[in-house]
Amino acid sequence: MKLLIICLVAAVAFATSTFADALHTNVLNFGDPALKIDVPDDHIVTVINYLGSGNGDSNLSVTKDGKSTVIRYPTDISILNPTPLNLIIAGPATVTITSGSTLPGNVVVTYRVGPNNHNSATRAD
Repeated sequence: MKLLIICLVAAVAFATSTFADALHTNVLNFGDPALKIDVPDDHIVTVINYLGSGNGDSNLSVTKDGKSTVIRYPTDISILNPTPLNLIIAGPATVTITSGSTLPGNVVVTYRVGPNNHNSATRAD
């Protein structure tokens, strides 16, 4: 019985760490409030896809150190086989995605937030 409990705990721990940074997909329709993604320190958000329905006033902006910058407009959904975006933003930051203010202002965004395990910078002590 103890072995079964230990195996169950190990399986849950493995599954939690494996799927902790799962993909999220959100659809924002015309007039929806902005989607805000908080990226904590030592984490990154990877935006895989950011597609829109042809309206140019939808955008993805990043706020970091109190400064906000629009960095991306959605790829038009009518493009066949768009390449994945793979836009990476390091925390601490807030990513804000807005839908369009006029019809058709729909956007679809797929992203993942996870720990920054790919730190290539070295620290000088």
